[in-house]
Amino acid sequence: MRPMPHAPLGAAPWPARRFTSSVLLALPLLAACGGGGGGDAGGSLEPAFGLSERVVPEGLAFPPEVPLLSPVVLVDRYPNLGGGGLSLATDGSGRFFTGGKNGLISSFDSLDRTTSVGAPFLDISDRVAIDGEAGVLGVAFDPADGQTGPIYVSYVAHSPLRSRISRFSRSPGNPLVADPASEEILFERPRIATIHCGGCLAFGPDGALYASFGDDTQFDEAQNRQSWLGKILRMTKDGAPVPGNPFFTGSGDAPLVWALGLRNAWRFSFDRATGDLWAGDVGEDSFEEINVILPGRNYGWPIYEGVTELVNPNGLPPESFEPPVHLYPHSEGQAVIGGYVYRGANFPSLYGVYIFGDFVSGRIFGLTWDGRDVVEVEELANGVTFLVNFAQDDQGELYVSSNGQLLHLETQNQQGEPTIPQLLSETGIFADLRTLEPVPGVLPYDVVSPLWSDGAAKRRWIALPGLEQIQFDPVGRWVFPDGTVFVKHFELTLADSTLRRLETRVLWSDNGAWQGLTYRWNDEQTDAYLLSSAETLAVEVLDDTQPGGTLAFEWAFPSPADCLTCHNEPAGRALGVDTAQLNRDFAYGSVVDNQLRAWNHIELFTEDIGPPDNPEFLKYANPADPHAPLGLRARSYLAANCSHCHNAETLFPNMDLRAQVSQAEMNAIDVDPNFDPFGLSEPKRIKTFFKEDSVAWRRMETLLPFFRMPALGSNRVDPVGLEVIGAWADAGAPE
Repeated sequence: MRPMPHAPLGAAPWPARRFTSSVLLALPLLAACGGGGGGDAGGSLEPAFGLSERVVPEGLAFPPEVPLLSPVVLVDRYPNLGGGGLSLATDGSGRFFTGGKNGLISSFDSLDRTTSVGAPFLDISDRVAIDGEAGVLGVAFDPADGQTGPIYVSYVAHSPLRSRISRFSRSPGNPLVADPASEEILFERPRIATIHCGGCLAFGPDGALYASFGDDTQFDEAQNRQSWLGKILRMTKDGAPVPGNPFFTGSGDAPLVWALGLRNAWRFSFDRATGDLWAGDVGEDSFEEINVILPGRNYGWPIYEGVTELVNPNGLPPESFEPPVHLYPHSEGQAVIGGYVYRGANFPSLYGVYIFGDFVSGRIFGLTWDGRDVVEVEELANGVTFLVNFAQDDQGELYVSSNGQLLHLETQNQQGEPTIPQLLSETGIFADLRTLEPVPGVLPYDVVSPLWSDGAAKRRWIALPGLEQIQFDPVGRWVFPDGTVFVKHFELTLADSTLRRLETRVLWSDNGAWQGLTYRWNDEQTDAYLLSSAETLAVEVLDDTQPGGTLAFEWAFPSPADCLTCHNEPAGRALGVDTAQLNRDFAYGSVVDNQLRAWNHIELFTEDIGPPDNPEFLKYANPADPHAPLGLRARSYLAANCSHCHNAETLFPNMDLRAQVSQAEMNAIDVDPNFDPFGLSEPKRIKTFFKEDSVAWRRMETLLPFFRMPALGSNRVDPVGLEVIGAWADAGAPE
């Protein structure tokens, strides 16, 4: 890649902006420019540019004039700290102890806002499994032991795979260091999977040690009293059953069981004022649960999910099970993170409110309970990236572990309702809603490798605020200025040959936070209205696999939370707008031009990127192009459809499906899967020379809930993707 010209220190980024204040005042909509990316086409043999001038868009209703305020804010009180941890605990000394997935536990003074790294406390990385949801999952201290007592750790061990609760002593004379050789195993059981691990650990007000464990994908074991799976256990600090446990005289693990019928209670906590035990139980297909845990009660899984009966071979009545205090559907989130009842002194408006969140949607809620019924559930914040845990300090103040940070939860004053247009016609995006002609400055674009959207045709647009520019990257994700607006429109040709406009989505950044909305087109096809939650529409299209046949399925309209599930922070929020995707020709009216060349010409980038045929630029292939190399088609498909969740920085970091990594770094080719739901003979994530044993291909092929990939927003199998990935696997996954 040729060197880029640099502006003097303090000068505007290249190319210098040639817009004086007088020009901007006189011509607010239009700013002429030229020369970026190779000079003007006039008087030369160079082809005409698809975009000849940059227009400043005006009248867009995004970002809204009134910011999207939430009742709480998350403040980074430890800006130099390198990570919040999957598990957090305090020992009464004013220090936080954070357990990392990798087996490293560190500590730091909670009053030291300048701390940059926790002091090493305990390293058990040599015995911890880290695949899937495994790792150090819970840490706890017995308050009765003071500030020099041992640490209790719940983790998944490897070779062989098993769940374990152990106690480690602190080094004599130094309470800030624990001895890994001092491990006393208090509880240990073999497991078959690295998901549904549970792993929360805490001492209750009664002095007993409580521990949660998921069902290990052995669903029915959650109903087996003799099994530890799908339970919350109660034991002494030496690991023995506590007299008075509800099944103390039973066999197997029954004497340890405090409550059963839980799928994966990832986090639970005790209300420090009342002693109530609250737990968030992660659901499967439909609902997430908040439960108040009572001794001996059965919370229904897998006979019930929430209050919906699934499989009940013995015909047990609903009153056999304890219903959740609160549940919410998967249109609002898909992985509940249990939190705490706030009992701090700094924010009286939150006192007594149970605060919890959702990992997938990034939303935080506050639940008010009167001891019998839920009084109110309010959304307190949204857009929180990779919310994995809540923490409570010695004073009862709450923190959120999010995206490698430990954020303090604080209240703020509500200053007004967000001004979100209720109709697409009110957004200012389109000059003509009938033809979907955008207003000047809203630029159309297209991608090389499209995301599968159940066969819908799509159109895309982008608008940058004012004269702001994009930070270009030849391989990775671009950085967009605050206030950037993305628009994507979806429509289907139905079985009767009519064209049905389905939805138009808007994604924008507002003061550093991203928001996503869906406008659903009305039956008259004249306008689209804003959705506040997920919806579906029954549609029927021609079946490509059966000449003359039709295919009926449910079109899924995403909720705002669904939008940010895929458009997550580590994936760059703006999916499909990068070098690899935009390095293709596009018809700008009568002129066809490479999109990178056209954007560079009107100075949308902070630097001159040069010609688009630069060999250092990552470029995808269209998976449907039979003339492109099979390996490139497959990698392009996985990058566009899967890598926003499956990469080293995001939701499932143990498999990286980005196109810029090597096949070895993908950790997918001939690699054992975390979980095989199909009972394959020799399952691999992608098995060379045999697609039928490739779990990834099987998950693309099925429409069964939970097993289906993509897991969100698709109810129809992609024939192109299935063919490409299957052929690639059968051919030995060529580069």
